[in-house]
Amino acid sequence: MAWNRESGSGRTLFATQQGGGTGGWEWMNYKSDNTVYNTNPQMTLDRDGNLAVTGNISTSVAPTTGSHLTNKTYVDGKFATDLYQGWSTTFNGPTGLTSSMDFRIGRVGHIVTITCLMSQSASATVATNYSSVSKLPAEYRPSTTASSVISICNGSTTYEPGMATVALDGSITMKPLNGTFSGAGHTTWGAWTMSYVVA
Repeated sequence: MAWNRESGSGRTLFATQQGGGTGGWEWMNYKSDNTVYNTNPQMTLDRDGNLAVTGNISTSVAPTTGSHLTNKTYVDGKFATDLYQGWSTTFNGPTGLTSSMDFRIGRVGHIVTITCLMSQSASATVATNYSSVSKLPAEYRPSTTASSVISICNGSTTYEPGMATVALDGSITMKPLNGTFSGAGHTTWGAWTMSYVVA
């Protein structure tokens, strides 16, 4: 067994923890003059399979199962993705098909926060509620139906309480608290944020 040695052509020793009495392995690095590079083992593997390394363990391979090791690049990338992801969808509703509405979604552990950044106001022509055409990606769908109070305009320019709901399948609906948009007059919603639990 060998690795990069200190000061040229030294030697590397691995031994069965001669002084520890636990029956494992110790890795010691010697310099070219046969003096010990470090009096403490650089790595130990005990008889129970526990590995201790004094330096860094490096890997460029991304994990594919829960028991795999990972690296900082992978973790930082997941945080950048999960903490701030853009998503958009159109809505069918009382004003017809809306333009694409932008959302921001973040997930930390089992908590998701979703923010609707945009709204679209127009005169309603149909008595119905807003329903998203697209559904949230599976990893952002709630474990139970999630709802939050939002601001809406229902037939006038005056804001009143409404409700945004994220269903188990990831679809989003927005409606007045009293049930359905009137289908006439100025109709819109305000930007909103909601947090909920995912499985």
